[in-house]
Amino acid sequence: MTVDDFAEVLRNPAVQVTGQDWYHNQQGQRGYKATLSLGSDQYWYSVSNTDIAITPGQVAAAILSPSRVVRRENPYDNSSGEPGFEATVWSEGHSYMLGAGNIKIPS
Repeated sequence: MTVDDFAEVLRNPAVQVTGQDWYHNQQGQRGYKATLSLGSDQYWYSVSNTDIAITPGQVAAAILSPSRVVRRENPYDNSSGEPGFEATVWSEGHSYMLGAGNIKIPS
C-alpha cells in the first residue's frame, strides 16, 4: 500500500466512518481523528491543527495534492503477521497521519 492507494480507499463510496474524535498534541494544538472500515479492512487518519472535522474526501484531496510532502510511508506486518500500513503526509498546513490494519495486499 502507498499514500496514493490510501487516498483511493478514502474515495471509495463504500468506506464507512466508524468513529471520530478530537485530540490535543503535546503543543496543545487540537486535531481531528477518524476510524473507517471498508469490508473487513480497518483504516484511520488524524489531522493536526484543525478545529473542524475533516471528511475522508478532504483527506484524500490533501494527501494527493501536488504540493504534499510524504514524510513517512511504511507497510508492515503486525505481531500476528497481518499486513498494515502507516504514513505521515504534510499538506496544506496540516500533518495527516494515516494507518491501516488487517488489510488485503494485492499480489
